[in-house]
Amino acid sequence: MDTFLNAGMNEAITERLGNRVDNTWFAWDNYRRFLQCWDMSFDLERNDFDAITSDFKMRHGIPRKRGFTGEQMKQVAKAHKEMVRSAGIEVPEGPFAHLVLTILCVVESWNRPRPKPIVKSWAFRMTGEPPSPFNRWSSAISPNTLAPM
Repeated sequence: MDTFLNAGMNEAITERLGNRVDNTWFAWDNYRRFLQCWDMSFDLERNDFDAITSDFKMRHGIPRKRGFTGEQMKQVAKAHKEMVRSAGIEVPEGPFAHLVLTILCVVESWNRPRPKPIVKSWAFRMTGEPPSPFNRWSSAISPNTLAPM
């Protein structure tokens, strides 16, 4: 089932957030996380993203991602975005488009092979069928807002 973190972020919002909290690493890492969630919903593999981060760590001689500067994390996020675009996947820039599309992606993901136990759990609540150990999970779509910038 698809999961999205930080939907609504784009490069302009990420820049403002980094300046506002005086932590560009934090802002760009959050944008990177959104891009990774977005891209994995289109069947790109997590290993593809891990390879980008590993490459940056190796090139800069940094053992952990947390060691990147804010500028380096920005480059990692932009490399993620470029990988996605090269795979033919568009990343919308508008926060409202993110909201609508992420909700649609989550709902559509309920019909993929992975979430069948979750769909069965939903069906149990609708039909009263007894639960099994595999259908007790649930899902949610929880839009939140950030503090105004």
